[in-house]
Amino acid sequence: MRPAPSAATRRAPPLARPANPLVVRALESSGSLASSVTVTWSALKGGGALSAIGNTTDSSGADSVAFTPESTASDIVAAQVASVTAPIDFAMPATLAPDSAAAGN
Repeated sequence: MRPAPSAATRRAPPLARPANPLVVRALESSGSLASSVTVTWSALKGGGALSAIGNTTDSSGADSVAFTPESTASDIVAAQVASVTAPIDFAMPATLAPDSAAAGN
């Protein structure tokens, strides 16, 4: 089992959070889609809430979660795909609080 190449570290542009869910896709070593693979999600840095902690991939080999940050700190969310050694990290840089952004700080 291996994560799809598009599941590499994902970065949101400064002052923004991903508008879409975080998505991973599992592939067999042959490159075919892998359904019913366990994916465990965790917030590693910055805190925040995930819409799910554990799921399985669908018929297209995909699994996704929504992430809601608790603060303007930078965040890292990890997806651990079963049978894959390294987790897939989604890195989101810090954002300015609305008052700070308006003040130009």
